[in-house]
Amino acid sequence: MKAFVLALTLVFCGPLAAANDVIFGRSSGLTTGPDGKVTPLSGTLQFEDAPDVTSKVASERVDMVNVKCGGDVEFSNGGSCTMQQMAKDMAEHVDKYALQCFRAAARAAGLTEPKKIQITASGCFNDRTTAAGAVSNHARGRACDISAVKMDGGKEMQLKKPGSEAGLGREFYDGFRNCWKEVTACAGGGGGGEGATGSIGASGHQPPPANGSHDDHIHLSVPNCSR
Repeated sequence: MKAFVLALTLVFCGPLAAANDVIFGRSSGLTTGPDGKVTPLSGTLQFEDAPDVTSKVASERVDMVNVKCGGDVEFSNGGSCTMQQMAKDMAEHVDKYALQCFRAAARAAGLTEPKKIQITASGCFNDRTTAAGAVSNHARGRACDISAVKMDGGKEMQLKKPGSEAGLGREFYDGFRNCWKEVTACAGGGGGGEGATGSIGASGHQPPPANGSHDDHIHLSVPNCSR
């Protein structure tokens, strides 16, 4: 297999960063640029080519990669780091934006922005339909169910339904989903569906869609129309 291990050399020129723009580590960048948009990173995720998989549900071949341990963004099954298999497009998008959006979530909750994260995830490739019988993005390798994130320093945040009151858990949860919507939503995606947000979350939380079947995790995805 040909390895796709991404690396970034950061060269910073120009005006000093604003007070709320925190720069961390070898794969870091400004959380937002001068235009207020989330700045994509590179080299946070380590992955390599894997054999293509044919999805029976989606009736299409999926360009797969194996996400490995050792990057600033890792996946686990709730314990130590484990390899995850997903579509290459999903891995590339996670590489650019996952760390940035968890930094945005930490900032919203008044926490220190992380240098590294480990995401508890499952189902990044799961050849199945949705509850309504449609083709799931899990079947395309373009969705993971994520239930927690551990940040460097040991702080772990549960990505389960937080309370309705304002507080650290709610601000972190909604902050992450709103950031992911900004970097993932389909252009012109309306109606509050997954294509408009790139995630499905717990009932009562922003942005839509949200429902009770996702109270114990966030369905995180990269729809085919994502930028």
